[in-house]
Amino acid sequence: MILMPMHFYRYYYCYICYIYVYKGLITQVWGWYDTYNCSKTRVANIQHKLQRSNSPRSSYVTARHKKNTIINCYSQTDAADEYELNAFYYQLEEVIRNDEAYHKFIVGDFNDRIGKANESEYTIGNYGLGGRNENGNRLTGLLSAARLIHGNAFFPKKESRRWTWEFPNGMTHVEIDHILTNRRWCLLDTSVAPSSCTGSDHRLFRAKIRFSRKLEKNSFHRPRGKV
Repeated sequence: MILMPMHFYRYYYCYICYIYVYKGLITQVWGWYDTYNCSKTRVANIQHKLQRSNSPRSSYVTARHKKNTIINCYSQTDAADEYELNAFYYQLEEVIRNDEAYHKFIVGDFNDRIGKANESEYTIGNYGLGGRNENGNRLTGLLSAARLIHGNAFFPKKESRRWTWEFPNGMTHVEIDHILTNRRWCLLDTSVAPSSCTGSDHRLFRAKIRFSRKLEKNSFHRPRGKV
């Protein structure tokens, strides 16, 4: 499966586009969603539901297909109200924990920088870009609490294939869009598509994913705490 999420925000609306490739079939889900009012749609057997946090500018969209759940998120920057930011991550953790899908993928613009893993952080790889900001600490806490893996930093890439957002000065590049999952073994690669034109100051970020019944069975017998 190849997942390529795109999201744009205008006022209190967000535009979500998924290109979802499964067993050779390509399904595209798109549309504008009102972040004030929860909406729920079904396109090509994919259930698509918007849920908003306490802040209208922080939201998450859940798409479900068979045993797979994709949650697309947007979080405000560090400059936002601290209570709203903490509430968003708390609510997102609840959504992830309560979802019963075997494969969970959390993707989107978190407005945070994680960088490389510290010594005790096995859920983060060693190839992250730059340092860590306060939102990055919040996301790191989510990884631990929801038992997720940070997909970006596990795959070595050139900096030109890693950054996802460019500052208005055109000189500074950061990695603030992330792909998280609860199954490390199913994630084969993550990278940006530098030549894609999205009409946004964010670059298209993609993941290559595999599904294996054999590995699914083996995962049920792993020691607790392993993903």
